Amino acid sequence: MIFTKNIIIPVLRPEFIFVVMALSAGLFLVFANGPFQAPDEPSHFYRAYQISEGRFFSERIGNEAGGELPTAIHDSKLPFKNSAFHSEIRIRKEFLSSELQKPLNEQERIFVSFPNTALNFPLGYFPQAIGIYAARQGGLSPLKMMYAGRMMNLLCWIVLMYAAIRMTPVFKWVMVLAGLMPMNLYLAATLSADAMINACAVLFIGLVLNERFKDKELMTMGKRAGIGVIAIALSIMKLVYAPIAALIMMVPESSFGSNRKRVVYVFSVLGLSLLAVLLWAFEIRRVYVPLNGSDMSLQLAGIFADPWKFLSLLANSIQEQGKGYFHSFIGVLGWLDTWLPHWIYVTFFPVIVATSLLEPPYKNRVFYLWEKATLVIVCLLSFFLICVSQYLVWTKAGALMIEGVQGRYFIPLLVPVMLVFLNRRVPLKINLLTGGIVTVYSALMIRATCLAVYTRYYG
Repeated sequence: MIFTKNIIIPVLRPEFIFVVMALSAGLFLVFANGPFQAPDEPSHFYRAYQISEGRFFSERIGNEAGGELPTAIHDSKLPFKNSAFHSEIRIRKEFLSSELQKPLNEQERIFVSFPNTALNFPLGYFPQAIGIYAARQGGLSPLKMMYAGRMMNLLCWIVLMYAAIRMTPVFKWVMVLAGLMPMNLYLAATLSADAMINACAVLFIGLVLNERFKDKELMTMGKRAGIGVIAIALSIMKLVYAPIAALIMMVPESSFGSNRKRVVYVFSVLGLSLLAVLLWAFEIRRVYVPLNGSDMSLQLAGIFADPWKFLSLLANSIQEQGKGYFHSFIGVLGWLDTWLPHWIYVTFFPVIVATSLLEPPYKNRVFYLWEKATLVIVCLLSFFLICVSQYLVWTKAGALMIEGVQGRYFIPLLVPVMLVFLNRRVPLKINLLTGGIVTVYSALMIRATCLAVYTRYYG
């Protein structure tokens, strides 16, 4: 921060720095990234288009889950499908220009299978669907709809992240770093539903921290409802992040007026989150189809029959694939075929951990031991659920390794993990430089990210 007559210059606030960098770099990535070149982006496009037509529930025909879509929507990915996993292939700009002009005939339709996204809750696709709907009303081509969906996804993600950074009284620069981490920023500039999930996780934590560190005053009904709704939304969008909702236990008794009211609120939110998850699970049972040779019933029965065998499988998977988790968490872009400069992988965690350690205590308030323990337990439980979910839905029965786990799934856990480092009782003078260091480091990191993506597809 820079001070002038005890007033912080507004343009140097963390939330302002974040918006400027995320908006400029994000818009560049929207167009620099090849069409349908993010992980599962064609399937995200199909689900978002389905929702843009007001159809929130997917369909199943035989062993295929998806929905009836215009043929042109399905065919829009075909000219670019060979680019995925082939880093030597570039996209010719004149070819892209011709594809952008191809019209949409909404009357000519076929059933399109997208089983990996057909089960996703609609909320994660609302921004993309709004962009696609607007493009449809304007008579734009399918490819232009894809870009419109990307832009709306990015803008919504930036708004939610901005709100989180602005509201939290602590860890603002940590949230800036988490938001500008290459993989997080990259996903926000695609059609992925992960962008909405990642932003909601940070917003929820920001709201909780706002209550945790504020002066003793009652929490308004509006804020209670907001925190509850976001907790429920986060849980229903992806079950594996439901444990994050338990962080509402960190909201102090003073926010409710009595411990009884606090307990009632906490259990109400957690209970409603669980109910929402169960209702959605009941709904999607009818369209679920096994993927990649998995057998959920058989494998779930195996876990209960011999949990130690599964834990051994999990430990072996982490040992063998941990390095891949690490790299794809920070950023392996494109369709997992575009690597960043090595210095980003080496420096990102030291920088964000240092930023966490240099955070001064807010009004001399620190976390209690039980709160730190809650953060650790929540993160470990979510990590475990992510691995279990991939074992059940993506791993073949009898496999020696859990397949399908990717580092980007752990992005919502980054800020909670960093919160464990909070509690320095004596502020360090060097903390005054933290904002400048984070800003310069982030600028260098996103420049390298943008250059890597552009070079991959058009360089």
